[in-house]
Amino acid sequence: MSTNKANDIIDAARELFTIYGFTKTTMTDIAGRLNMSKASLYYYFKDKETIFNALRERELEQFSEEINKIVSNSNDAKSKLLEYTRKEIKLLQKLLTLSSLVSDNSLETKPLSSSSLKGFNIKERNFVKDILQKGIQSNDFKAFNIEEYAELYLIVLEGLRNVFLSTSEKYGNRAVPPKVNEQLNKQSVLFTEMFLYSISN
Repeated sequence: MSTNKANDIIDAARELFTIYGFTKTTMTDIAGRLNMSKASLYYYFKDKETIFNALRERELEQFSEEINKIVSNSNDAKSKLLEYTRKEIKLLQKLLTLSSLVSDNSLETKPLSSSSLKGFNIKERNFVKDILQKGIQSNDFKAFNIEEYAELYLIVLEGLRNVFLSTSEKYGNRAVPPKVNEQLNKQSVLFTEMFLYSISN
């Protein structure tokens, strides 16, 4: 499969999903957007659900790449964890925006309950553990049980995220207002600062 062509299809589908919604967008629409035949489109993707899932996977992969850069850069561990928190919130907003394009709740397309995100949670835990480990090694942080502290940190962030998601449901699964997103960002950063204060030397 041509990676470039697959990405072109995903980009075109995202534009159409945004304009018309997931349910009303057809494979014919996507093919027409790219001036390609439906047969050619089906060569790359068997249906629009598969395209949607590929779009979601791409967002997660891009986020993973951004986080890897944070972990490997030369900044101190405190800055890394704060930057990580902000990046995670941006990813959440992207996934919620994707979710808001889907009106058929029977589809396996809700990003935040997907198997792909569950797999990402493992990466997420490793990202945080790596940052904490580097902080201890550089003497920025006290010595503590990295596994337990990483779990606590992520559980609290998940709790904040769940509040955010419950708020999104009040808006009929539409995109959450910027003010609500700003509140999540503020609360998540505040918690991270408190967490850092408790583990810093």
